[in-house]
Amino acid sequence: MSKTSDTSSSEKPNITEEKKEIKLESDTSSDKENSSRGSKKKETGSKSTSETENSELSEQSGSSEKIKLKKINLSEKDDLDENSNEEDEDEDQDEQDDLELEKNKDKGTHTKKDPLEELKEQRKELDKITIKGNLKEAVKRANQFCLENSVHSKRKDNTLKRASIFTKMLDFKRMGLGVYLYFSFYRELLLLYLFLMCAGAAYIYLYWNDNSDYYNDRTEWISFVNKSSFGQTQVKTFEYSVAIEVVLVVLLNLWKTMGEFYLFLRKKAAYSHPDNLSPAHFTIFLTNLPKEITKQRVRKAFSKFGKIKYITFIDSNLKLIGASNKLNQFYIKRSEIMLKKFTWNLKKKRLIGDEIFDKKQLPRKVKQLNKKIDKYYEKVEEYNLDTKIRKPIVFVTFNSVASAINSISAYEKLKGFKIKKRVSVTWIIKNKKGKPIKVSRAFNPEDYIFQNIRYTKWQRLKRSFFLNIVSLPLIFTTAGFIYLIKNDPSGLFEKSAFAMDYLISTVIFLISWLSKKILKKTSTFRKSETITQYEGSQMGYIVAFQALNIIIPLILNYWSSEDFFGETSTIIFINALYSGFVSPTIFIFFRLYKKHCKRYKGRKKYSQYLLNQAYAPRKFELRNFYFTILRNLSFNLIFVSFYPSVVLPCLLSLPYIYLLHKFLILRYYAKPIGYSEIIHQNVIKQIQFLFYIHFACYLLIVVTRIDNFFGQEWYVLFVISAAVLLAIFIAFKFVTKVIKVVFLCCCPSIKKISDKKLKKFREAPRFSQLYSRNLYQFVDWKELFGVKSFKQLKKKLKLENFNKENFKQNSSKDED
Repeated sequence: MSKTSDTSSSEKPNITEEKKEIKLESDTSSDKENSSRGSKKKETGSKSTSETENSELSEQSGSSEKIKLKKINLSEKDDLDENSNEEDEDEDQDEQDDLELEKNKDKGTHTKKDPLEELKEQRKELDKITIKGNLKEAVKRANQFCLENSVHSKRKDNTLKRASIFTKMLDFKRMGLGVYLYFSFYRELLLLYLFLMCAGAAYIYLYWNDNSDYYNDRTEWISFVNKSSFGQTQVKTFEYSVAIEVVLVVLLNLWKTMGEFYLFLRKKAAYSHPDNLSPAHFTIFLTNLPKEITKQRVRKAFSKFGKIKYITFIDSNLKLIGASNKLNQFYIKRSEIMLKKFTWNLKKKRLIGDEIFDKKQLPRKVKQLNKKIDKYYEKVEEYNLDTKIRKPIVFVTFNSVASAINSISAYEKLKGFKIKKRVSVTWIIKNKKGKPIKVSRAFNPEDYIFQNIRYTKWQRLKRSFFLNIVSLPLIFTTAGFIYLIKNDPSGLFEKSAFAMDYLISTVIFLISWLSKKILKKTSTFRKSETITQYEGSQMGYIVAFQALNIIIPLILNYWSSEDFFGETSTIIFINALYSGFVSPTIFIFFRLYKKHCKRYKGRKKYSQYLLNQAYAPRKFELRNFYFTILRNLSFNLIFVSFYPSVVLPCLLSLPYIYLLHKFLILRYYAKPIGYSEIIHQNVIKQIQFLFYIHFACYLLIVVTRIDNFFGQEWYVLFVISAAVLLAIFIAFKFVTKVIKVVFLCCCPSIKKISDKKLKKFREAPRFSQLYSRNLYQFVDWKELFGVKSFKQLKKKLKLENFNKENFKQNSSKDED
C-alpha cells in the first residue's frame, strides 16, 4: 500500500493536466468512464475501504495511459495564454476536490446511523463551544444546526426540544438586542403599561377627593390650579414636555427624510452606472451548445472581441446530486424511524380507546413503507447513472462592457442594439440536429431588483413626506398651546381640558417613533428586512392616527362655547364621538383603500414582486391593535376623569372598535385556505381580553367618582354597574352572533364558490366544517344557514358539482 500511495502522489499533477486535455477534446470516452464509475460505486459500497482505494488507483492509472496516447493529437494547446492555463488548472483542481468529497459522501451514505444520535453529537459540540464562551462560532454552528434539522424540529421530538436555546441565539443574531427584547417582553410591557394607567387613575382620585365641589363647579378647580403649587408644577411640566416633544419630532422627521433621500440618491447613482454591476454587464450567456464543446473553441471564437477573464462551464449535476442524496437519505432515515415505531407498537397490547383500530392498521402501514423504500431505491439506481447535463451552459466574462456588446452585435448584426435587451443570436457552430446556438447577454437580476427598490424607496419617501405634513400642524398647535399657557393659564385651562390627554398621547407618539428607529438601527437582518419594514410601516400609520386624533379635538376645543357651539358640553360630546367613532373609521378605511388600490388598480404600474405582496394573504397586525387600544385607553381615562358625563359615548365606542377589527380579521387579514383556526381564535380572545380590561378601567373610574367612597352608595352603584356589565356582555355576544350570521350569509365568496375550492375542501373530516374553514369559525352549517338537509343547502348555495356520496367516500379514505 505504501508503494502505491507514493506512485499516486507523484502522478497527481500529471493527472490534472491530462484531465484538462480530455475536456478540450470532449470525447465520449469520459461519459462512459463516469457511468462505469457510478456503477462501481454501488458495487463497492459494501466492500472494505482498502478495496475501494485500490480500485480508484487502478482506474486513475488506466486513464493516465489513455491520456498519454492522446497527447500527440493535441496541437492547439500552445495558442492559449499562460494566465488562461493557470486558471483552467485551478478550475480542474477544484473539480477534483469536489469529486473526492462526493465520493466520500457516497461512501458515508451506505453507513446507517440514527439521526437522533447525530443530533446528540452536534448538541455536545455546541455545548463545548458555548462553555468556552466563543459566541461567534456558537452562532454559526447553531445556524447550521437549525438549517440541517429544520424538518426534524417540526416533528417536536423530545431530543430536539433542547435545540431551542440555539434557535434563540440564531434569532438574536438576526434581529439584534433591541428587537429581540422588544418581541420577547412585549406582553410584560403591555401589562406594566396597564398597571401604570390604573395607578394614574388612582393618583388622580387621591388629589381630587379633597376638592369635592369640583364635580359641581369648574371654577374652583381653576382657582386651585392658579393658587396651589401642584397646579403650577403641573402646567410647567406639561410645558416642558411639549417643548421637548416638539424638538424631538422636528429632529426625527428631518433626520428621517434627509437620510432616506440621501440613500435613495446614492443607490440610484450606484445602479445607474453599468460598471458597478460587474460581472453581469461583462458576461454573455451561451445556450443550446453541442455536447462536444470545449473551452478552447469558445475562447478562440470570442477572443477576437477582447480579453476574456474566465469561461465558466456548467456541465455536471454533481452538486445537485449531492444535495438530493442528502435529502433522500433523510427521507430514508425518517421512514426507517417510522418503521421502528410501528414494529414497536405491534408488540404492545392495547385494549382501550381508538388505539385498537390503530393496532389493526399498523401492518398495512409497515407494508406501505417497505414498498416506498423499495421504489425509492429503484429510482436512485436509474438516475444516478447520468452525471452530466446533455446540453452544457457557458458564461464568457470579458474585461470590458464594449467587448461583450461587440461580440453579440457581430453575430446579431442589428443596428441600435440596447444593453438591457435580451436577445438570442445565431452562432457559427451548430448541433448535430441543426439547431442554432443561442448567444445572449447574461441576465442581471439586479436590474430587475433595482426597479422594485427604486419604487419602494419612492413610496417610503412619499409616506414620510405625508407624515411630516401631518405632524407640522401638530407642531404649530403645540407652539401656540405653550404660548397661551404662558400668557393666560386661567382662561385657557378651561378651554384646553385635554392637557393631560395630550401629554400622554405625545408620550406614545415619542415611543412609537423611538421604537421605529430602534428597530431600524439594532436589526442586522438586512437581506429581506421584513421585521424593520413591517414594524416601521405600522408605526408610521399609528403616528398619523395619533396626529389626526389630536389636531381636530384641539381645534374644536380652541373655540369657546359662546362663539361656536353655545355650551362646552356639546364640544366635549362631539370630541368624544370623534375620538371613539370617526377617527378609527377614517384610519381603518384609509388603509383598506390603499390595499384595494394595490390589489386591483395598480397591475400595470406595480411590479410582479409588489403584486405578489398585494395578493398575498394578510396577517392580523396584533401590535398595531395593541397600540390603538392603548392610545384610546390613555385618551379616555383622563378624558372621562375630567368629564364624567362622557362615559356613555366612550363606552359605546369600544364595541364599535371591537367589531370593526373583527370584521378586518374575517375579511382581510386571514388566509382563505389552509390557515389554522387556532391562531384566529387566539387573536379573538386577545381582543376580547383587551376590551374587558378597557371596560374595567372605565368602571373603576366611574366608581371612584362618587363623593362618599366608603358609604352605602358605593355598594349600590357597584351592584348596578355589575348588572349593567353583565347585560352589556350578553347583548354584545348576541349582537356579534347576529352580525356574524348576517355577514356569512351575505358574503359573496360563499355564493360563488368555484369547483377548484370545492376540490380542496373535500378533504375536510366533516361536512359541518366545510364552510367554517373558509371563514375560520366553528359554526354548524345547519344552524348557520337555517337548513335541515343537504338538498336545501345545495339549493341555497347553488352547488351543482358536489355530491354527498363523494364526500362520504373521501372522508372514509381519510379516516383509513
